Amino acid sequence: MNKKVLVSLCVSWLWALQGMVDVAAQAASQFQGVTTVFSVPDGVAAFDPQAGKLSIISVSLDGLQERASTAIQGNVWQVAGSTSEYAVATGMGRSALDAPIRVLAFSSDLKSSREVFAVTSERAEVPFLKWVDHKGSTARVWCAFFDSRYTTKIGYFEIADTERWSFMETATLRMGSAVDVVGSSLVVGRPYGDVQGHDGDLLLLHNGARDLLPSYRGVRAVRFVGNTDDPAIFIADGWHQNYGQIAQGRVSLLRRDKETGRYALQIVDKDDTQYGFSKIVDFTIDTKRYIAALGPKQIVVYGPEGGWRREVIHSRSEEDSLMDMALAKSDGKRAWFVVADKGLRLVTFPAKP
Repeated sequence: MNKKVLVSLCVSWLWALQGMVDVAAQAASQFQGVTTVFSVPDGVAAFDPQAGKLSIISVSLDGLQERASTAIQGNVWQVAGSTSEYAVATGMGRSALDAPIRVLAFSSDLKSSREVFAVTSERAEVPFLKWVDHKGSTARVWCAFFDSRYTTKIGYFEIADTERWSFMETATLRMGSAVDVVGSSLVVGRPYGDVQGHDGDLLLLHNGARDLLPSYRGVRAVRFVGNTDDPAIFIADGWHQNYGQIAQGRVSLLRRDKETGRYALQIVDKDDTQYGFSKIVDFTIDTKRYIAALGPKQIVVYGPEGGWRREVIHSRSEEDSLMDMALAKSDGKRAWFVVADKGLRLVTFPAKP
């Protein structure tokens, strides 16, 4: 290769690399106060508690772009939505210790909103909110919230144009804080049991029945994946209140045996460097399933399904940094994650060459 051409290519590559660094640095500084992120159909929702600001952020070739934003009262616990509307659950936080639980319905541009549900609780936290569309029927927003210090109520709202949405309660459980729903089935993970200090468990709720599924100690995250008629379940189990010495950072997979109807547990990973995982998301690359798990120190991707190879895609920037992640989009070839870690960062899997 001609020496001048080689030098020119190297310079171009360095400028491109610098551009990517500049975009990442700009995104981190632009959203410096963001601590929590949530997947929504057209990107991610991001909350900055210091500024009291909720933003909808799109991912493009230029990086992260704020599409809409609004001021909001209270701490944002969850955001879910469709392409035309968002449901936002707020409650207590560091700067809003006495805030009630509120569910707000926002337009897609965040310019209009209305309160559709509110309840006062000594523990105004909403650990779960999920928008579920049903073909030929009204969409539902599933929700789990603490109505007391230890008790969670789980149920759904039917989306309506009325001023208030009615909450249809499905279950009341002690510490039912890890929830997912598919069809008419709920899976609920509990970090602690019915008796204070006892290990948590994993419950499957379907058609009025409540079944105890295999798990180890407490469960902090759950995720249905696969066929909606017979889904597999990923869980983050191994939790213990003495997380410094006893808790284990486990990711486990449960599948139902078609002959016996029972679920069997397979350990995907036991991460000795982290005491647990708090969020699990799934995506596909080349038609094969992968999952990403959020730990206190690292975000780990496992896959493809079957082999479950382990790959760290992000490590926290500082010892005292608190992380969050949300899947922004996936096109079947690559997945884009937005990570909150001293600002927002765009992380891809597989990593760009």
